[in-house]
Amino acid sequence: MDPKAIAEGAAQLAVEASNLAEKAAGIAKGASQIVANQAQAGGEPFLFLFTVFVLAVFIGFYVVWSVTPALHSPLMSVTNAISSVIIVGGLIAAGPGGCDGIPRGYARVDQHLRRFHRKPTHAQHV
Repeated sequence: MDPKAIAEGAAQLAVEASNLAEKAAGIAKGASQIVANQAQAGGEPFLFLFTVFVLAVFIGFYVVWSVTPALHSPLMSVTNAISSVIIVGGLIAAGPGGCDGIPRGYARVDQHLRRFHRKPTHAQHV
């Protein structure tokens, strides 16, 4: 491939990523205003949390489906990093007593996944 063509493609991807970031920032700003207005109004906590959830679903859907294939891997690595930070924060917030179900959950998932493993045949042992 021609280095000039690669550089032009990279520049175009950078412009698309910048445009996507600007759109996501605009959506996030509007969503935060909605959530802030509801919080100031002293609304019901469930409604407040449900609003945050619905806004997160729409923003996530918009961001994920607007990503070009070249940007998919970097976006997923950042998403995984954010998810791990959220999980660690949840564990800290839950405290020592709230973490009892996590090992049981992993054990249960492992138990279910073992059902799908193929049993070794005689030819595989030889």
